[in-house]
Amino acid sequence: MIQMLNDINKINIKLKVINIELKVTQTMLNVVQTRLQKEMKKKNVIIHHLEATSSWLSTLISKDWFLKSIKLFDSSLFEDSRQNVNNWLFWMQNKLKMNKNYFSIEEMKIAYVKSWVSEMMIKHIAFRMKDMITNSFLEAEEILSIINKMYDDFNQHHTTQRQFLKLYQNKIFFHEFWIKFQRLSVKLEYNNETLLNDL
Repeated sequence: MIQMLNDINKINIKLKVINIELKVTQTMLNVVQTRLQKEMKKKNVIIHHLEATSSWLSTLISKDWFLKSIKLFDSSLFEDSRQNVNNWLFWMQNKLKMNKNYFSIEEMKIAYVKSWVSEMMIKHIAFRMKDMITNSFLEAEEILSIINKMYDDFNQHHTTQRQFLKLYQNKIFFHEFWIKFQRLSVKLEYNNETLLNDL
């Protein structure tokens, strides 16, 4: 009988320990559940923010906001033949090409090019700038073409050839001589055999 009572006591003690462990486990589960709920709330806030941002970005994309190019700096004013016409034309063509979204119609391009030509130069193109004239400019490229023809070196090949023939290293550093040699040979479109002979 005493042995049976002892066994029952042991079982009761074990049950109490198990009960305490269950309570501790339940408490721990409650803490974990509370944390998970807080994390879910944070995640829901982030998801809501991302959805709002995505909606905003899609609106911007639909308005071609991202298709606008970075606006290039303006060219310097083209005044006369002393200025390098090739550099000015290159810059102007590059500006019109890269920033074409800023010039929605051809008249805007024409007006832009006109605004960067000096008063002295404008008289050379003014005859085609008047309204209601039959051969008025239809494209900005036409203005650039006229300026190029006015200031371009018609004897460019001959001039380059003379510079090439006069080219001599003498006391200048080889890399300087080599740069000039390459630049002139490219302009003259010499083949490798000719270049080797000339060197």
